[in-house]
Amino acid sequence: KAAVAVRLEVDSQKQLAAQARFRIEGHGSGVSKDIAAALSAGFNQIGASLDLDHPALWWPSGQGDQPLYQLVSELVGAEGKIIHSRTTRFGVRNITWVQVEGAPYDASVLSQLVVNGRKVRLLGTNFIPADLLPGRQHAKADWLLRMAHAAGMNVVRNWGGGVTMRDAWYGLA
Repeated sequence: KAAVAVRLEVDSQKQLAAQARFRIEGHGSGVSKDIAAALSAGFNQIGASLDLDHPALWWPSGQGDQPLYQLVSELVGAEGKIIHSRTTRFGVRNITWVQVEGAPYDASVLSQLVVNGRKVRLLGTNFIPADLLPGRQHAKADWLLRMAHAAGMNVVRNWGGGVTMRDAWYGLA
C-alpha cells in the first residue's frame, strides 16, 4: 500500500467556496478524493492523502520498470465549473540511504542508496549545458542522455548552474 500525499496551492484573488478534486489514474487505479475548501484572498493550501493498493513500483534504470501514475488536480467552483486543472506524473517508490557497513572513516562515499528494499549501485555523471547556443541545447541534451543510458548509467545530476531543462528531457530521463 502507498499513501500519496497531494497538495493544491491556490493564490486566490477573493474569498471563494470551492472544492478540490484529486484523482490518481494508471495501472488499474481509480482512486479519487474531493475536499471542500473555503478559500480566502491570498495563498491557500488544500491537502489530502490518497491510498493506492498494490501500487506498481518504480525502479531506477537497469533495476526494473518505471511505471508512472497521473495525478489530476482540479479546483471546482461552487457552481460546478472547473476553475483550474493540472496533471502531473509520479512514480511510487521507497527510497532510503543506509550507511555502508565497514566503510573506513575517511571513505568518500559513506551511504548506499536503497530503492524498494533493494541496494542500488549508482553509476552516473554530471550534466552541464550541452551547447553554448540555447537553440541547439535540447537535441544535444537528449542525445547525451541517451548515450549515458547506453553506457549503463542510472544517475544523471543536472548541474544547478546550467540551463533549466524542459519537462520532456526529464521525462526521457
